[in-house]
Amino acid sequence: MPTNEELQQENAALREEVAALKEQLKQQAQDNARLTEWLLELPEKPPAIRPDGSQPKRNVKPAAGGLFGKVKKVLKKADAKTELPSSDVELLRQSDWFDAEWYLHTYPDVKQSGMNPVLHYAIHGGKEGRDPSPQFNSRWYLGFHTDVAEQGLNPLVHYLRQGMKEGREIQPSDKADL
Repeated sequence: MPTNEELQQENAALREEVAALKEQLKQQAQDNARLTEWLLELPEKPPAIRPDGSQPKRNVKPAAGGLFGKVKKVLKKADAKTELPSSDVELLRQSDWFDAEWYLHTYPDVKQSGMNPVLHYAIHGGKEGRDPSPQFNSRWYLGFHTDVAEQGLNPLVHYLRQGMKEGREIQPSDKADL
């Protein structure tokens, strides 16, 4: 039977291992976010002209759909974990209601993580009640429009897709003066 001291030492070693694994997992999540962002920005088809100016050989056919095409198709479908279609990310990216610079300034932890601010808001920020810009209060929107919160929808994505047409009320961010 191990002594109390041995158990404490083993416990301390296990805590250190868990901390190291958490850090490794955090790094992998950041890497995955960067790679996902990069892959979503790739064109559907390879460019007709290579970066060096040469033309690709015409008799060489790409593999069925190509690797990037297959990966992008998977990414464009709803992610099983987040249920986040890439069209939501693109909607936010093109919207005047999302201010990436303001978001990073307001939430320095997002900037520190290295994650794309639009992707962060789409996956985490909206559900956490973080505001995408000085003009939109996510927490208020979810609190006032409880049906949106009950469905687990991103507040700004809902507003842009449906809420604006339905005439739903919004409030400016309470962090607008930061």
